[in-house]
Amino acid sequence: MGFEFDVRVCDPCFKQLQFVERPSLATFHDAKHSIVFMDMDEERKRLLTVGQDRIIKIWDLSPIWT
Repeated sequence: MGFEFDVRVCDPCFKQLQFVERPSLATFHDAKHSIVFMDMDEERKRLLTVGQDRIIKIWDLSPIWT
């Protein structure tokens, strides 16, 4: 996740898509605090992290959960 690679498409498709605006679809997810505890709620697709800085974060993983 976070990486994008050029993909070759068929010649007719390339001619149609060559000048079309193609916005990036990559998303970035990071935890910038030192995590001391994690717990995953698989049913709700959420992740709880607790950092050394005493900050609790609840992450919604549903967009990336398969």
